[in-house]
Amino acid sequence: MDWWRTAGLVRVKAAIVYTTVFIAGVTAFACRTWWYTGVFSLFAGTSLRNNDTGLRLTTLGSPEVWRRVGHSVWALIWMNEPARPDVRAAFVATGVVLAVLGVAQVPRANRLPASIAHHR
Repeated sequence: MDWWRTAGLVRVKAAIVYTTVFIAGVTAFACRTWWYTGVFSLFAGTSLRNNDTGLRLTTLGSPEVWRRVGHSVWALIWMNEPARPDVRAAFVATGVVLAVLGVAQVPRANRLPASIAHHR
């Protein structure tokens, strides 16, 4: 199915309502942050400053940035910081491995009921 035909299937009114509600929600969250912190921001009071990997268009070639991205992904998979394997995260780690195998179209793994993880 080509892009133009797919775009024609989108109900414009529903897309406008969805976008409006999304923008209203983001704005309301920023207003809530302003109410409690005095800063109109989505990220004030979060750990973004500590967890920012520095990945930007201008830093795509930086090995240091990719090291930090790898560390963040590893911490996400193992659900702990500092990132290290943990038996309590075995289901998450197994899911990551199975998703990668499914995307790589490895036999049997590509039959997993994860249609978003692979394409036939």
